[in-house]
Amino acid sequence: SHPPPHPFHPSHRIEHSTSIPSTSYEFPNGYSLNATVEKFKLTEGLFNAGSANIKGVSGGDLLSLPNVVINSASQCDVDVRPTLYSNVVVVGGNSLLPGFPERLNRELSQKTPHSVRVKLVQNTSAIERRFSPWIGGSILASLGTFQQMWISKQEYEENGKRIVDKKCP
Repeated sequence: SHPPPHPFHPSHRIEHSTSIPSTSYEFPNGYSLNATVEKFKLTEGLFNAGSANIKGVSGGDLLSLPNVVINSASQCDVDVRPTLYSNVVVVGGNSLLPGFPERLNRELSQKTPHSVRVKLVQNTSAIERRFSPWIGGSILASLGTFQQMWISKQEYEENGKRIVDKKCP
């Protein structure tokens, strides 16, 4: 059984709601904004890429975060997919959006077969979740085996994009 739809899901027509409380945001340049519906419409693009109205991009649903997870898992060997779905790591600044993990879990559960057990793995510390991608990237960049895959600007200019397949088979 799947959880009920999120109260701010587009099917609930949030753009016409008058019950969303206003939140004041002040930007570094001093600009202030009282946001209501915008709080939800901006982040909806993560889950419903078609709603983001990205200029020059079509295929909306293909770019949604749940579909990126599903497509990534489907590229892997069938035997490891259950392990991948039961260990979806939630990190990064966007994971701190209110309701983000719950929405991702719900949408993944709805888009995968009922036999698939979806489980999100996340740190409860906001600071850890926010900076984990940078920490992981710095660890990866420091590995000698990864440094062999680095592509210099000169190599790229001489070989074009085919250098990626050559150095990162």
